[in-house]
Amino acid sequence: MKKTLVLIAILSLTLWSASHALVGFGVRAGLGSYGNGSSQSGLLLGGHIDFTALPMIGLEASGTYWSKSKDTTATITGTNYTIKSSVNLISLEGTAKYKISLPGSPLTPYIGAGPGLYFAKATGEYSPVPPPPLQAKTETSDSKFGIHFAAGANLKLPTMPISFGVQGKYALIFSDPGSHMLSIVGLMTYNF
Repeated sequence: MKKTLVLIAILSLTLWSASHALVGFGVRAGLGSYGNGSSQSGLLLGGHIDFTALPMIGLEASGTYWSKSKDTTATITGTNYTIKSSVNLISLEGTAKYKISLPGSPLTPYIGAGPGLYFAKATGEYSPVPPPPLQAKTETSDSKFGIHFAAGANLKLPTMPISFGVQGKYALIFSDPGSHMLSIVGLMTYNF
């Protein structure tokens, strides 16, 4: 009997949440800084899904792509080399958000936190081709786990299904001690 009551309560809560839920799909763009010690800044692009079942609690799933390239020169055994290096980072993050209610205002600030997966790839290429033991091209890739903290605000105009926002996020990457990702993005979300 108790199991049946618990099951009925869970199903009722699930159906109520689904019928009152707001779902939004959106895009994001901004600046990101990634590194461990010497950070590099670059453009950040991505998308997100925003789910709200309760007025003050929301969930967000986001994916972003960050990239930075630079050219440096080095002199090795009397020869000048150009080294083209690039770092790419793909992040997949889940954020639980606590929304701060401002009665009568279209602005909704929030704070949040959650886990993330970070896929990093670094490449370096010498030009002209260096003599052995140096390699003309090096490449490393790694998957990392971390947590992040977010703060932001959304502006929802009453007559439009689109909302606009800004979000700042700081990620601590555990699998690579000292690594972090800091980003500030603008958001546009289409709400259903």
